Amino acid sequence: MATVKLARTTSCNRAISYAEKRAVEKDGLNCDITNAKQEMNVVRELYSKNDKTQAHLCIQSFSPEESKMLGAKKINELGMELAEKIAPNHQAAVYTHADKAHIHNHIVINSVNLETCAKYHHNNDFERVP
Repeated sequence: MATVKLARTTSCNRAISYAEKRAVEKDGLNCDITNAKQEMNVVRELYSKNDKTQAHLCIQSFSPEESKMLGAKKINELGMELAEKIAPNHQAAVYTHADKAHIHNHIVINSVNLETCAKYHHNNDFERVP
């Protein structure tokens, strides 16, 4: 069973830069993964939401046994499913790292909801995490 950690950041660009360096798989939700930084920034600028928390971070880690059984591609798909569940109507970038025995996803969620324009607040709300 995967473990999940949630956090927030004042620099979405820095979070994406870190995550994309070691990614063996990557995919985007409501954004093109190759332009995720720019697309997320445009949305935050459009709604004047570039201050304070710019993005939320989710680390989804799998045990070494699960990692061997599932592989990086499937784990990236599971990261996309998690992003859809915890942050519907948000842009999210999912980067899968396989540089350790446990494969893990770095999920960067843009703070602005595409429908309501309100900022995302996780408040350690694990009720949304399956």
